[in-house]
Amino acid sequence: MPVTIAGWLVVGGSIGVVVGAFAQVSGLQSLATREAVEKYLSEPPGNALDLGVHDVLDIIRVLATVAAVCAAVTAVLGYQVLQRSRAARVGVTVLAVPMFLTGLVTGGIAPALVAAAVVMLWFQPSRSWFDDKDRGGMRP
Repeated sequence: MPVTIAGWLVVGGSIGVVVGAFAQVSGLQSLATREAVEKYLSEPPGNALDLGVHDVLDIIRVLATVAAVCAAVTAVLGYQVLQRSRAARVGVTVLAVPMFLTGLVTGGIAPALVAAAVVMLWFQPSRSWFDDKDRGGMRP
């Protein structure tokens, strides 16, 4: 049961990160976003960055794209985790770090949800479920 919950949290949270990243990228050219970036760059600590509005928007676009790509792969691997794939569990763990860090740009709770679900996959009883050799033991 804990693996099922964690696996579906990984899948659902990853889809949420993808949606959030696309929403973030689509709103980059809005007047409100440009004004917010200009305001940030005109006051400390933003003024110490020595970046222009276009530079910051490009950085946000790249970070949101990285988050979306990591999340898309994590969603697929999250489903594979439900099939008791150890390699998928390792892959999800590796991708959760950059997805969480770049997902902070998109905002929301989804990146943190995925990271927490991935941690759940490494504790008991999930670890025992992955280590079950006869595959007839506990259900996910």
